[in-house]
Amino acid sequence: MGNEAEKQVEVDPTGFWCVTSVGDHEPKSRTDFEYSVETMDDYCKNVHRRTWGVFPNRELAERIPQKNLGALEEAGYYKWLAVEKFEWGLYPGVLERYFYEWDRSSDRWVPIEDLPDNLQPMRGPFQWCSELG
Repeated sequence: MGNEAEKQVEVDPTGFWCVTSVGDHEPKSRTDFEYSVETMDDYCKNVHRRTWGVFPNRELAERIPQKNLGALEEAGYYKWLAVEKFEWGLYPGVLERYFYEWDRSSDRWVPIEDLPDNLQPMRGPFQWCSELG
């Protein structure tokens, strides 16, 4: 048959991948607070994130920012994307992490080395990936 739907997806045996949007504006409503990271330090009161999906390999996860699938910047609400690889299992740790920044002038996600300094306290063992939705 050979159609696209019948092709097997390669699963990374060392981990799974998540794509998460990250923003840092002042919440405008109570609903915004529900999606912010208020339980972290004062640094994070205006930081919010949303994990959009879980993927079986890096290629599929990075297709999201490369092709701007899903318009995850949500009209400027989110400025960055984190693409993270997690080990399989309970309470998984981050194995790899890649960042993108939304470029309004070109309407695309641009790879960046790191997040801005105001998000530095969120580094280390912290995971950007949160509950899906």
